[in-house]
Amino acid sequence: MIDYLVYGNSNTTGFGIHCRNIIKALCNAGKTVAFMPVQGIEYQKIDNKYIEMALNNRAYVTHSEPAIAIYHSCLDFKGKPRMGFAIFETSKIREKEIEYYSGLDVVLVPSLWGKNILIQNGVMESKIKIIHEGYDPDMIGLPERNEYVLMRAKNRGYYTFLHVGKWEKRKSTAAICKAFIAACNNTGIAATLKLKVNNPFNLAWQQEFITVCTEIAYGRIELLKNELTEKEMRYVYRDADFGLYASCGEAWNLPLLESIVSGLPCITTSWTGQGEYLQNYPKELLLQKGETETASDGLFFKGDVGNWIKPDLEEMIEKICYVLQNAGQVLSKVRPRCVESVKFFTWDAAIRGFL
Repeated sequence: MIDYLVYGNSNTTGFGIHCRNIIKALCNAGKTVAFMPVQGIEYQKIDNKYIEMALNNRAYVTHSEPAIAIYHSCLDFKGKPRMGFAIFETSKIREKEIEYYSGLDVVLVPSLWGKNILIQNGVMESKIKIIHEGYDPDMIGLPERNEYVLMRAKNRGYYTFLHVGKWEKRKSTAAICKAFIAACNNTGIAATLKLKVNNPFNLAWQQEFITVCTEIAYGRIELLKNELTEKEMRYVYRDADFGLYASCGEAWNLPLLESIVSGLPCITTSWTGQGEYLQNYPKELLLQKGETETASDGLFFKGDVGNWIKPDLEEMIEKICYVLQNAGQVLSKVRPRCVESVKFFTWDAAIRGFL
């Protein structure tokens, strides 16, 4: 007997990672899951035993099982009840998506911020259920010991910052690079910023990267390769000293959560969806100043989805300078508080809301 149908894809996008994580968490909870790919089997070539097992279980589907959709284009998916994750980053939701959410039996959203936005946009409160997203402890592992991290930085002679996420205006990627360059130059402290920022939907990002990342007298900015396995990503997270994130709006922001729980004290904004797991995060690392503006980047956001909050560049520079000038204290004193504040946000914990 199938306990849940999961509609989505299992590629390397945020939707795909979300889909794989929820299937794995349901399986870990002892549930039998059938995976219903929305873009064809050939699109699902991911080495994952949970996906393989869930694909094989399609032979036993009756379509009377509870169904979960991880993609807002799954308009006609079948199941009873029909549940769908609402994934958005700004203050307004397009009418087509509101119509889709309103047609679901249950609308799942990862944060209280997201729930309030859905209500403001006309979705019935009685339909909405908050189900946190989370990180996968099997993928992340335990953070390195404080003593090791301090010794590693001393031996290297410089500190390493990390940012993971598409190069785009919503993620403030260009601003992050500008702030990092300014902070290194202002303090005269050498550091490296590693970026995993490939944006397959906008190939022009590479030229913007070249334009922005100049005039850095102290330290360097390094691009990581596009495709990394989970094992390689674990190393990337654990090999850095700090994280640097400054999003204008997020549904959840898994890379930030993964960075923090890997042991990286992260400078970050805390508004929108990611605020759900940053409520007890050290305030000295949070960006507090921001300007509300129309969400527009000419690509994904075209001025028709309300607002987001643009972080203040000068405050970003100040926070990076603070971390550079107090790196030892941040690593020894603040780092444990960062990890402690988010460590319970696992997918296994989140999935209990279904059970």
